[in-house]
Amino acid sequence: MRLSAAVVPSLLLLSSLRSANSRPAPLSDDRPRHTWEMIAPLGSTTTIMCEPAFNEEVKQATWYRDGRVVGHIDAAQNIVLHNRTLTGVEADTIPDVGFLIITNVSREDEGKYWCETSGEKGEITDLIVAYIEEFMPHDGPLFVPKQPKLGQDAIVKCVFPSGYPSPSVSWLQNGDAVKFSDRIKVAKDGSLMIRRFSESDYGIYECVASNIAGRRSASTAVEFPGYPASAVSIREEFNC
Repeated sequence: MRLSAAVVPSLLLLSSLRSANSRPAPLSDDRPRHTWEMIAPLGSTTTIMCEPAFNEEVKQATWYRDGRVVGHIDAAQNIVLHNRTLTGVEADTIPDVGFLIITNVSREDEGKYWCETSGEKGEITDLIVAYIEEFMPHDGPLFVPKQPKLGQDAIVKCVFPSGYPSPSVSWLQNGDAVKFSDRIKVAKDGSLMIRRFSESDYGIYECVASNIAGRRSASTAVEFPGYPASAVSIREEFNC
């Protein structure tokens, strides 16, 4: 495993690496021996370090993506993939040491990257983009039955969005984590199962999906008879 390292706390750089040699690259037989997997959240800025390192004899190198040249560097210069805009703050906080900088990471940036000097090829970094889809309006929590009666069993269904890595799912009631018990459980599909619906079960329910790329949530309310509840809402948060 290669460890993550951040150039500055405000940027997500050198995102978490999951496994070595987990997805072999379809390259030529003289390809670098090691492949490392890097995960970068959608929309983030990340950097890949040039290996082998520069020295007195080796002062220039070439960056490749999936076998195609993406730029040339030296020991005191970075390059930005596709000449994208790098903000002043980002530019000031990333040292000029031969990094390949990928800003505003998109899923089209996925691929295998490596650096070559005149005499040596570096290790491959297999860039994987983390993302999480949005909730669709009709995918929010849905009570079955729509208006549970006291003592009745109920199911709260939610179509959780897809993403990579697979999002974790959770439930909130009135802003607090649902307390699970023999009466309240989560089904394999993520649905919330409530037995013997009680007065304490009325309120606003929120289904939440999250991974390192961000957080998505959708909520709805089940009313206590005679007391109106707030409207359905969908919220999104990003980790960029």
